[in-house]
Amino acid sequence: MGLIRALQAIVLEPIDRNLLMGPVGGSELIKSVYGVDLSREGSRVEQHRIQDVDLIYTLGTPRDVGTPSTRITEGTFEELKEGFPYTDCFHIAYKGCRLARTKDATQLWVVERPFRDYGELLHYLKRYDPREDEPRSIGEISEGYRETYEREQELFGDVTLVAGELYLTLFTYLLIHIGHVFVTRLAFQNPEELEELASRYTEITAKHIEAWSRTGIRLLVSHDDIAGQKGPIMAPKWFEEKIFPYYRKIWKPAKDAGLKVVFVSDGNYVPLMQGLADVGADAYHVEWDPRLSHSTLESIVERYGQTKMLMFGPNYETMNYGKPEEVVAEAEWLAKLAKTVPAHFLSDVTGTPSNIELFWRTWERQRQR
Repeated sequence: MGLIRALQAIVLEPIDRNLLMGPVGGSELIKSVYGVDLSREGSRVEQHRIQDVDLIYTLGTPRDVGTPSTRITEGTFEELKEGFPYTDCFHIAYKGCRLARTKDATQLWVVERPFRDYGELLHYLKRYDPREDEPRSIGEISEGYRETYEREQELFGDVTLVAGELYLTLFTYLLIHIGHVFVTRLAFQNPEELEELASRYTEITAKHIEAWSRTGIRLLVSHDDIAGQKGPIMAPKWFEEKIFPYYRKIWKPAKDAGLKVVFVSDGNYVPLMQGLADVGADAYHVEWDPRLSHSTLESIVERYGQTKMLMFGPNYETMNYGKPEEVVAEAEWLAKLAKTVPAHFLSDVTGTPSNIELFWRTWERQRQR
């Protein structure tokens, strides 16, 4: 089953089939390909079982999330947290900010911060300590994460391995709480203030990572948005010198517990992969949005495929605009490429419903190793 295969893959042991992270398509694909009506079955597990999904990962989520109030669309985090589905460190990133809620988004959007200009930001940082906003002990934090993990892993049983995820590792917190423009100004005009803030926040996320490591998970996903579609938000050297040393501290509790660490970011963070490896990343999840070329993905496989787990999917343009023969060729190329490495997980299969189904049928036929 998928759980056993995933456990073999995360330590780079031989496996019998190409790996899958998360289900592909929805109920219509399952009905068309397998003749199973998931709306009648009503089971998340059933699609994972049918498609033999090896791995998923989850943020901490309360058991009873509730429904967001439609009456309140803007306010503080305290006013909007009803129905907010994640634990993590969002309460710290959103503290003191005015937020907005859109109808379909699961996250909240910052519309006003506790400072209006750069001078006010510098004054604010002199008295701001994010550690004050996370008074819980590691044990208390761990209880919430353990409830999430045990609930999900018990649900999926031996069908699929469930990994934990920390979303606000470091840089995304800075982007949310301070804003992109001010993070950049601090980096070049007042680097000491930015380093002090990053150091303080690192103590928080290291607590959260240790909390996750006490739950029984075997794999931890560390999310941080450090890149855009065209490349890293800041120069690679800056990340390697100013941010990645904090990652080493943040991930240390997980590494000490024997967990493997998967790094994931939006965008094209390929130029940062070696720096991430140097501080302990065991795997790279590349999402669909950078739209990387075959040659770039092949270069990632060539450089890191024998020592790291890799997660990526088919070409966005092909899946959304390609002809049937192009979709078939894409699936064949990806299935063949996956067989050259110990642990490639197919992920992020987006596109038109017809192309997703054609891709899936082709890829699945060539899944056996």
